[in-house]
Amino acid sequence: MHQSSMLAAFVFAAFTISASAADNDLQPAAEIKLNASVSQFLPSPDKKSVYFLNKSDGKIQRIDIAKKALDDTAIELDGAEAITMSPDGKTIYASASPNGHNSNSGAEKEVGKIQVVNLADQKVTSTIEIKFDPFEIAADNSGKVYATGGSNQHTKVAVIDTKKKSIIADLGRVYMGANLRMAPDGKRMYFSTNGLSPGSAEGIWQAGGKRSTGPGGGPFVITSDGKFMVFQQSGLVLRLGKSVADDMKEAAKVKPHRAAAIDVEGKSVWLATAEGELIKLSYPDFELETTLVLPKPAYQLYIDSSSKTLIAALDNKKDRRKFDKEPGVGNIAIFNLGEMKKRD
Repeated sequence: MHQSSMLAAFVFAAFTISASAADNDLQPAAEIKLNASVSQFLPSPDKKSVYFLNKSDGKIQRIDIAKKALDDTAIELDGAEAITMSPDGKTIYASASPNGHNSNSGAEKEVGKIQVVNLADQKVTSTIEIKFDPFEIAADNSGKVYATGGSNQHTKVAVIDTKKKSIIADLGRVYMGANLRMAPDGKRMYFSTNGLSPGSAEGIWQAGGKRSTGPGGGPFVITSDGKFMVFQQSGLVLRLGKSVADDMKEAAKVKPHRAAAIDVEGKSVWLATAEGELIKLSYPDFELETTLVLPKPAYQLYIDSSSKTLIAALDNKKDRRKFDKEPGVGNIAIFNLGEMKKRD
């Protein structure tokens, strides 16, 4: 082949690769410029807006999904590390550990607080100080908050009654820094260990206090229909059952990821990887459908099924290790899923 022909072929190939990559590069319909670290996204009961904790600025903010922008919600908090919403969507609870988390600090040095946010009034209505440092929290509709401990290795799952303003129960042992989520029906909660190998997960059934056990480890999400747990670090998918005996059974394996959003109504699963991919899978089969490329890696995701809108918290640091414990920092990007193209 002549040199000129080889050069033309190379240029054509390079152009083709570049064009193919561009076809898969996603551009946001809108961007919320925060340059901040944010918590998981919590949808309002009417699904018209999404709340999140701006950890960098210490306040709860809200995205109007239709307008693809922040509204004027700005609920100031004191040192909040994590938030959760009651199943009825009326209350957000925020947890804080003023002394931080330490594996050998001693239980007597544990200090924590739970802040109660009434969403109708858009303000903190109560603050409960406790001798316990909460790591992650979940809540029910009766004013009870459930928290895993963040210090002293073998700690507990505490039950805080926000009306009585005290810890009223201990649901048993758990290793420090465990992730915690409440099932959509409010009848079970699940926790997953961090810092142990192999990792594991357990379900606590509200009625009778029985426990189900299974593999796991690290952060996870529960699908809105309550049928599956999806783990970030391993990509393991567990099927949840209606009884302890058939709970937490291995169902599938997906690519390890930093964030997941499951659209049960739209029958799709969206995974954001540390490499900056946005992977679409079928639901409930978890089969690969599409791989796309985000402008930057995402560490939090939310999908609104009715408007086909994807909200992603993007990380400025593109070369972060897959499961770096340091929080992501960056802006929030909003995408129209109907405009996304499939990778060749």
